Amino acid sequence: MQLQELYLSNNQLTTLPTEIGQLLQLQELYLSNNQLTTLPTQIEQLSQLQELGLNHNQLTILPAEIGQLSKLQRLGLSNNQLASLPLEIEQLSQLQTLDLSSNKLTSLPVEIRQLSQLKELGLNNNQLTSLPTEIGQLPQLQGLGLNNNQLTTVPAEIGQLSKLQRLGLSNNQITILPAEIGQLSKLQRLGLSNNQLASLPLEIEQLSHLQWFGLDHNQLTFLPVEIGQLLHLEVLDLDHNQLTTLPAEIGLLSQLQGLQLKENPLGSIPDEVRRRFCL
Repeated sequence: MQLQELYLSNNQLTTLPTEIGQLLQLQELYLSNNQLTTLPTQIEQLSQLQELGLNHNQLTILPAEIGQLSKLQRLGLSNNQLASLPLEIEQLSQLQTLDLSSNKLTSLPVEIRQLSQLKELGLNNNQLTSLPTEIGQLPQLQGLGLNNNQLTTVPAEIGQLSKLQRLGLSNNQITILPAEIGQLSKLQRLGLSNNQLASLPLEIEQLSHLQWFGLDHNQLTFLPVEIGQLLHLEVLDLDHNQLTTLPAEIGLLSQLQGLQLKENPLGSIPDEVRRRFCL
């Protein structure tokens, strides 16, 4: 019986032997927390591989041959030094989880649209300044992490992610949200802390399943009355904005358990909100 799982995490490996490609039945390979700078091209021979863990290494580039891992479902590459992805990434048609957090990515290849089975995409802590419009062509995506980048805009195509439940956009430089964000009807968590938002689109009312909404440390001067339509909202964080008043419709949020309003120049609070929270 040939080896199916190989655990080599938490060592001091600087290279992998080319013979790694001879493990033809290998399904899971864990190499996190080593000192790898490259991968041998022979990795393409691991045709049965379903999970590859490479988090916390020193990888600066991925070989094009990684695209040959046609059965790969989970690929962990967080905390490396990747500045780009090979175009061959598009061949990973079975990939469900891709974690690229804490790298040096400045852009994503449009080929990412071919990852039709992708459910989780982690891109936190990179240097992304924009997203390709093709990001909207990931029909199975449920979680998208883009915190701590350099994004100034969000493409309208993001509204096509009909299964998205979690969207993290905190710690960017976003000044405006597209109206299409209202099309994310299954969204439960939306993080927009530490951006430069001065207003919210009225279409925000369509996020009928939203439970957690982080808007602290922005430049909001008012909230649209449509926010009263978020009937499943449990937490609304508005700390450190420029709000001078609140819409009375916040009093309609029957599920709201946490309303954070520190460091705003609020002059008054509507009676409807006072009654709702017994202020």
